[in-house]
Amino acid sequence: MRLNNAGHNKRGNPATVFAVAVLLFTLAGFILVAGANLAASRPIEPSDGGMLSSAWRVSQGKRIFNVLDEPPYIFNIHNALFIYLSAAVFNLTGPVLWGPRLLGLVFFAGTAGVVFLFVRRRTDSIGAGLVAGLFVLVERHFFARTALAVCDYPAIFFSVLGLFLWDSSGRRKWLAPLAFALAYFSKQSAVLAPAAVLLALVLSRSWREAARFLATYILAMAAGFALAGLLFGRAYFLNTLFYGVKGTFSIRRGARSLAVTPALYPLAFCTVGWMLARGKGAARLAVPLYAALGAALAFTSGRAGGSRAYSFDLAAALALSAGLAWPRIAGFFAEPSRRVPTLAVAVLFIQMAMVPFGAFSGHDLRAKWMLWKDAPARGVYAARKASFERKGMILSGYTGYDVGTAGRNFTTDPHRLGQLLKTGVLSREPLEAAVEKRTFSAVIIPGRDRGFGIFDQRLKAAVRENYRCTLTLEGEEYYILPQTRPQR
Repeated sequence: MRLNNAGHNKRGNPATVFAVAVLLFTLAGFILVAGANLAASRPIEPSDGGMLSSAWRVSQGKRIFNVLDEPPYIFNIHNALFIYLSAAVFNLTGPVLWGPRLLGLVFFAGTAGVVFLFVRRRTDSIGAGLVAGLFVLVERHFFARTALAVCDYPAIFFSVLGLFLWDSSGRRKWLAPLAFALAYFSKQSAVLAPAAVLLALVLSRSWREAARFLATYILAMAAGFALAGLLFGRAYFLNTLFYGVKGTFSIRRGARSLAVTPALYPLAFCTVGWMLARGKGAARLAVPLYAALGAALAFTSGRAGGSRAYSFDLAAALALSAGLAWPRIAGFFAEPSRRVPTLAVAVLFIQMAMVPFGAFSGHDLRAKWMLWKDAPARGVYAARKASFERKGMILSGYTGYDVGTAGRNFTTDPHRLGQLLKTGVLSREPLEAAVEKRTFSAVIIPGRDRGFGIFDQRLKAAVRENYRCTLTLEGEEYYILPQTRPQR
């Protein structure tokens, strides 16, 4: 369904030209960050490292879903689609980290492309489509994880693709449930887009279509679960539906994450409210409802292990909402008598454009530079040293350093493992026993800002009794097996 935007699709509209120009300028920062992250020769964050390590294991024919009884703790709380696609990339490129990251970047660019097509078709305005598509590329939550090997990008791509297909006419719209199922099997939290469609159908009293959509979606999901069960067995359900939900929650962190987005993008949030108030019919309600559900999910980033990815759905919905409302906004400022208020729009978009560049300030700038220069920072040097020099299992809070190396990580998700240990889901005794038996070929005791709760005082004491320290770097201690009896 197209919006009636007669008179607002003029070529050279000053508001549209200015918005696109500013967004294109900001795109330079996106390209810079994407290039730096692609070129980085080590994991950039735990999620990036965990996906890289898991994909490499799959490419070597090893399992990634397991019951956690004792080390190694190889498991995945996320679904398998992106991991297996990344493994296929590793089979083509070999053990280079840019391959899976490039795959994630392709899904991200695809998301921006689908948003452009959605808005372009609905508004019949290329300018509105460009504003929405470019908004996706430079939005702060997307921007912060540009070109990382994370499953969030295929999840948001298939979510937006599902909305685009559902907004189509004819039989093609019934491919939407399949796209929504692929989103879920990329990441479990990717259920907001189909929920928004179903809720929009219910609110518009389209009961028959709602029942048909729900039945089709359930059928696609059931097929996916059946296939996963056949391929991975009970461990898959234990990993994705039990291990993944255990952890602590911070209301303050969740509220802060939710509050900062409307403060940065007030215009986009206003369009969501306007569309909810004025929208009639399922087609017009789906996008603003998607934004509302996305805001609720953004609040859940307060849970332990939560990240900016929890705001991806909200960011995509805001881009769609701003694009759909853009013809009216641009039309308002097209009148000569309203050119002065255009300065307010200019300030708003300059503010928006500057948000991503915050990634280059202070400590983050230093971190990016050290990634690009491949300089040793914190215990990264020790992690790499252990992976290349020590054969066997390595106990540390790092992951992703075992791609193509002799050493292998004792876990693919140290953060979630720490939560499972903290909450008592898993016992610490098998880990302590493994240290006392000197099962690990090397150990890296973390500094104060890493370790994720794995290394308590008892485990540290056991390591120091049974292993010999050979390196201390910025608070991180690197241990290897002793050549002689440990000192008492």
